[in-house]
Amino acid sequence: MTYFIGTYPCTMDAKGRVSLPAKFRKILGQEDNAQVYLLPGDQEGSIFIIPSGGWLALVEALKQLPKDANSAALKAYAGAQSYEADVDRQGRIGIPKVLLEEAKVSRELLIVGALEKMVLWDGAAFAAHKDRVRASFQQLANSVIP
Repeated sequence: MTYFIGTYPCTMDAKGRVSLPAKFRKILGQEDNAQVYLLPGDQEGSIFIIPSGGWLALVEALKQLPKDANSAALKAYAGAQSYEADVDRQGRIGIPKVLLEEAKVSRELLIVGALEKMVLWDGAAFAAHKDRVRASFQQLANSVIP
């Protein structure tokens, strides 16, 4: 399996589209009708970009949750906050305005690989995020990397 890794600057055009990095398009298997799924990221200033296979795995995991009020609320939230995006021939995806507003992103963005998914970050928000997680990353890396 190939993973999404690296950080790539990008700019949003006037129509709310961003170009996926060529390396990421290759991983997606850039076909005429490739799709990704977009949903709010777990940090302000971020939007998750999930390939079709990852989206299907997420849906299956949600379907396996117990049939209770909390699970129903999570499923409803995930369904309401998620959007399909087609990857066009130029490797661009359109980001719905509602996601852009919720994430509070500017036009100067980064597309960051997060192994199984990509994350669209506002540049300033990503810099702050990196500063917050640097110490815990170094601790974890020391325990995992020989």
